[in-house]
Amino acid sequence: MRLPWRTAWSRWRPYGVFGMHPGTSGAGEYVELGLSDEVPVVTTRRELPLPAAEDESEEPGDERYLERVWRLTDGTELAAPSVVDLFLDSDGEVGRVAGRTLDIRPPASTHPEVPRPRLPRSVRDALPVGGGRWVLGGSGGVFVVDVLEADEVAGDRKRWPSPLVAPRSTAIWPMPAGLLPAEGPDHSWLATAFGEGRLRRLEWSAIPAGVVHSQTLATPTGIGFPALDDGSEPKWLTSVDLD
Repeated sequence: MRLPWRTAWSRWRPYGVFGMHPGTSGAGEYVELGLSDEVPVVTTRRELPLPAAEDESEEPGDERYLERVWRLTDGTELAAPSVVDLFLDSDGEVGRVAGRTLDIRPPASTHPEVPRPRLPRSVRDALPVGGGRWVLGGSGGVFVVDVLEADEVAGDRKRWPSPLVAPRSTAIWPMPAGLLPAEGPDHSWLATAFGEGRLRRLEWSAIPAGVVHSQTLATPTGIGFPALDDGSEPKWLTSVDLD
């Protein structure tokens, strides 16, 4: 029996791994298709904060991203990551891009030939390539799939009855050493996992007077928290600096 869809290549972060991982693209909000020297490419974009208004050393665009470029056929990275500024026209369309290391031009528009596979919420952007191929990007990186059985991925399939499998015994997952101390991981371990500058530690003066439990106090003052986006999503999923 053929698979409904198959992964062609992936730069998605392995599950159970935090932060950057060798061979992955890192989180991103958008994927774009293009041509560089007639080679089809995929660009991934992760939102970055614009420089402060008082910083006159550079001319920022309307939007700023960390951009990475991957060959569409096999996922080979074609250039070093670059910080790009997008300048929008009066209609909100991209009029100019500054900071790219490769010359990339838009491809001919492609319409979906087959439906895309059902996707988890971690996939934030999806583009059809043609030939039954889709490019998918999000909080875990970027990957490309080929739809093999269009009828199998179209529409919503009814939920399978439970239980799906018989009970199984489980093994203890080998926890990283930094998580094993009784007091839990320290600031340096989490900064290594999520990135330096992603964890906000509060001054003692910012702690409400009614908070007196010692371990509770140690977390916001000594370890820190990732910033939260709209109260639900950890900011480090998009790696936007807290400031």
